[in-house]
Amino acid sequence: MNRILKATILGAALLPFSAPLGALSLSTDPVGGTLVEIPVGASIISDIYLNEALFSGSVISVSPDGLVVELASTPAVQHPAYIHVLSGPDAGRISTILDTEGPALSVETALDLAEGDALVIRRHRTLGELFPQGLGNGGTATFYNADGTFESATFFERHGWLDHQFKPAEDLILFPGEAVVVNASAPASVLMSGSVTVDPVKVGFGASTIALIGSLNPVEEASLNDLFSSAATDNDTVTLYENRNGNFSLSSVHIFFEGHGFFTDAGEPSDTGVTVAGAAVLRSSRTGHVTLPPAFNRNQ
Repeated sequence: MNRILKATILGAALLPFSAPLGALSLSTDPVGGTLVEIPVGASIISDIYLNEALFSGSVISVSPDGLVVELASTPAVQHPAYIHVLSGPDAGRISTILDTEGPALSVETALDLAEGDALVIRRHRTLGELFPQGLGNGGTATFYNADGTFESATFFERHGWLDHQFKPAEDLILFPGEAVVVNASAPASVLMSGSVTVDPVKVGFGASTIALIGSLNPVEEASLNDLFSSAATDNDTVTLYENRNGNFSLSSVHIFFEGHGFFTDAGEPSDTGVTVAGAAVLRSSRTGHVTLPPAFNRNQ
């Protein structure tokens, strides 16, 4: 297995360390780790790694509604888990696995798959796995969903992560490519680790909702243009934030106009090369997907 050099990030911003995209060609997923220093107060945190693959294979058949996928063999699934489509018209899409019956999988969102399309199954990253030691007594984490809802959890030293009904919340899911808003009551050091994606990942967003788009590249920050040039539509707004020495604040606002590109809220053309340090907040009038490019290219 290839290993990524350890880097340290503050808040959600990767310190300068990069490798050219496509500079490494791989036959297996590279793995690595990043030490994240989370300051007291608000931050937007993105997990830049994936859990290991539980199953890789190809599709045998799909139900007419795209909600049941049959594979050649029975996969090893540890819930909560998801399908990541690697080829075909829905390449990059992710759908949570709801149930398994032999080699047939029931998924949460319909997928456009056909016989022979490749996919991989991975276990979802959960809140308890992401921040096992919490973020100080009373620290919170808020997840924003594509349907406009959100889920929050609070950490209590003697009880762990609990939701607003004081029920265990360690199993809240952070989807690949998404980010979570945290409010730490004490500084925390979190070691994020796992596989580095070598395939594109599509992050879904809903109409007129908040979508926190993160990063899946531990060695090079994505730019505004990298993430949103092909996904943006008229009047979409992308807001970037920064956390410098514990001071969490708005960094810049970019509004997309069809045929013209991104402009700042001051009416000036945006610098589309500006880096998205950890995560961006997207508001769109439509439902769609942002495609996160892979960190490295896989051997064909």
